[in-house]
Amino acid sequence: MEERDDAEAVLVQGYCAAVRSAITDDGRAPLSAASLKLKQRLETVAGSLDRVQQKGASRRRSRACTR
Repeated sequence: MEERDDAEAVLVQGYCAAVRSAITDDGRAPLSAASLKLKQRLETVAGSLDRVQQKGASRRRSRACTR
């Protein structure tokens, strides 16, 4: 993805940056209060990815119906 600059690659790179930022933000132990923030951030990213995947699937189905 690093060599590409199309919309899909930019989207994936953004998610990778969000995960990297969430993981390296504070460098604290997994059971610290900051780790709960990390968990919340990663769940937010995962939820967003799920929504993008669902939208993509529905768009593919709707395009197939118009053909």
